[in-house]
Amino acid sequence: MHEVLQQAASSAAAMGPTILLQGMQIERPLDVVKAIALSADDKRII
Repeated sequence: MHEVLQQAASSAAAMGPTILLQGMQIERPLDVVKAIALSADDKRII
């Protein structure tokens, strides 16, 4: 059980904010700035 949780946490950390971008169409940097679903930290990373 511990291994499964650790693997899930590692996968989530590896994907980072890209998982939040599924279904979003981002064409310009301004689209990232205006995306309300992303936190300020996620926007900096992108």
